Amino acid sequence: MEVSTFELLVKPIAPRAILPANLQVVARRVVQGYFLTVSNLEDRDIKCRIEFFISLPDDPNSPDAANRLIENNATIAVDVAGTNQFITPTRDGTTNRYFGEFDLPAGKTASVELLPILTETVLANPEPQIEIRGYVELFVVINNPPIRRASVLLNPETRGTFLPNDFPANTNTSDIDFDQINYTLAIASGKALNLLTPVFESMISDLTTSRQLVESVN
Repeated sequence: MEVSTFELLVKPIAPRAILPANLQVVARRVVQGYFLTVSNLEDRDIKCRIEFFISLPDDPNSPDAANRLIENNATIAVDVAGTNQFITPTRDGTTNRYFGEFDLPAGKTASVELLPILTETVLANPEPQIEIRGYVELFVVINNPPIRRASVLLNPETRGTFLPNDFPANTNTSDIDFDQINYTLAIASGKALNLLTPVFESMISDLTTSRQLVESVN
């Protein structure tokens, strides 16, 4: 099912070059990620597949093109009730589709996050330009019949942090000013309670055929 849009950012909130010197300090860098809360309402464990469809760069050969792709720029984190599980998103060939899978026990709730990778190089860059946007889909993965949908509660959010321009070089903790943003995104179905469409695990790279097969059985 379609869940919501998303936008990942690691970039200044305004171009510093066009601002007067005394105002450039306000153009801080924002680090923004996507958070999806998923509650499994079933009495059985389920495996979910989350998919991200991005807007590919208009010119794949431009110097900025790599900043518009998920690979090397973002990771999937899943937290149910313990240690975070980090998943490297898999790209479907050279398409705009990326995906990852995670297990969700019966009655449990997971925080599933698509987060920017903050390397030392990225943090030290005063003008990072990572900007990735698109939409999210979520499915329940099945291995064989019976084909069963899964009842879940969903809540998509954007969360972000504003970094001072001199961070991390400035280690004076009394001088460092972090602010945060957090807002809920519109969900495609218009409701929190949803039924996840099943897809066959054996057809992980052929989502269209998997959907058609499931629909024909239903």
